[in-house]
Amino acid sequence: MCQLKRHNQADSAWILVGDTIYDATSFINSHPGGKMAILRKAGGAADCAEDMEFHSKRAQKELKKYKIGTLIRCPRCI
Repeated sequence: MCQLKRHNQADSAWILVGDTIYDATSFINSHPGGKMAILRKAGGAADCAEDMEFHSKRAQKELKKYKIGTLIRCPRCI
């Protein structure tokens, strides 16, 4: 979680979906909902799992290409 929090800008935007981390940086400018839709939740500011239910199956499949890891909560961030 500590490392995830550092990636909350347009030049490095990581999002959290459940316990999975995705790097949305390369997709941020082409997101149909606009770049702020991603930036509001980048850096683990919020879990995007509920948001992904709203997205199409195609979008959910596309997201999987951006997976970079699984969240491990660090003691300093709890």
